[in-house]
Amino acid sequence: MKDESPVLVSRLARTGQFLQRQIRDLILIVGITAIIFALANYVAYKILPAPSLPYDVLAAVDWPGSPASIDLYRKVFGLSPDEDALARFKASPPMVMHPTLPFATQSIENRYFRVGLEGIRYEPGWDDAQVAALLAGSRPLIFALGGSTTLGHGLAGDETWPNLLNRVIAQTAANVPAPRQPLVINFGAQAYDQRTEIEKLIYLLNKGYRPRAVLLLDGWNDLFFSRSNMRLVDKVIYHGFARGRGEIAFTPGGLLNPLSYLDLVLEYSPLLQLIRHWQRGPQRVEHVKFDRDAFTDGFDFREADFMYRYWALFGEQHRERFKQEIVDYYRHNLKLLKALADSYGFALHVFYQPNGLLDSTNPFVPAAARTAPGYRYISELAATVRAAIAHGDLAMSDISNALNDMAGQRYLDVAHYTPEANRELARTIARQLR
Repeated sequence: MKDESPVLVSRLARTGQFLQRQIRDLILIVGITAIIFALANYVAYKILPAPSLPYDVLAAVDWPGSPASIDLYRKVFGLSPDEDALARFKASPPMVMHPTLPFATQSIENRYFRVGLEGIRYEPGWDDAQVAALLAGSRPLIFALGGSTTLGHGLAGDETWPNLLNRVIAQTAANVPAPRQPLVINFGAQAYDQRTEIEKLIYLLNKGYRPRAVLLLDGWNDLFFSRSNMRLVDKVIYHGFARGRGEIAFTPGGLLNPLSYLDLVLEYSPLLQLIRHWQRGPQRVEHVKFDRDAFTDGFDFREADFMYRYWALFGEQHRERFKQEIVDYYRHNLKLLKALADSYGFALHVFYQPNGLLDSTNPFVPAAARTAPGYRYISELAATVRAAIAHGDLAMSDISNALNDMAGQRYLDVAHYTPEANRELARTIARQLR
């Protein structure tokens, strides 16, 4: 019988050589493709225009960190030369995603901040057990809701207006046993506007909490309607999206929307961004549709990003329409709040807050800011709201002049209050409550 082993060996050798050539060719093709893709993305990165940052009123104002602000903070907080003047700002908690609310304040504990259960900013000395007992107990509670001016951005726990309001209440109710004195709970959260505050209030009521009274301090965050061209009910909640989190691109367990890492990689590639830039052409404010209906007109992330950056120009262009829109916004919100107050048996007080951008004594607002795009839009919307309150069209208390007689510094930046200003706000709110 003829020995076939040399033939078999020869065949195996040829097969091995063929496979080697195929693998080598495949590696070569993949390598060349990767190099071409990388070069194409590099070229696209160089060609792709950077997102424009138009000059507007928020670019014209001064922000914490300037030499003048450092000196101001040392005086306001009584700091020594070796203390960090920005420590309170650096200690402020970031925003985090929440499964039910658009976003929330991160739970945190440091020298200046303690945020815990239900996103509450704790009073100095409070702990989780004490707060849980307060929420479940019989002591009359006052829920304070608002944005970062209520939370107390840049302030220690004993420098916020809810904390200072508690001191005023304790003084005026000194003959009432402490367990029966009203107590203000600070539910303030960064970037919350009245709409998100209502969502938070409904969340708390659904949880079973029953406040004796609810206070809302609003005004600043509600002014930026022009950051979205969507209908009033469809306005984009920008802070509801987390930066750098590809996971938000899919719904867990969704059969029609599985996670695709390839899609995520391509989505971030400069090459694909450049192609889409060429396809859609340059965006212009005058071409953006006002009152876009999310159901019939859809929603576009790129348009939303464009609107966020060009809010001032869009606001100036549609100023008269936004004036009517903000009054409608408050009117609808107040109707819902009154229904909640009547149904759940709490007293409701909605305050229109002082606006640091419009305060002529604010050192963070130079003269150039008052002529920058967006200033007229903000000032006219604020004036429209105040006029509607004065005429009885909106059931709110206008306390925007509460700081007018103050001799000291009122603001830590364009929007946030000093402890002295919060003390005056607390006194004004307390008078309204009485």
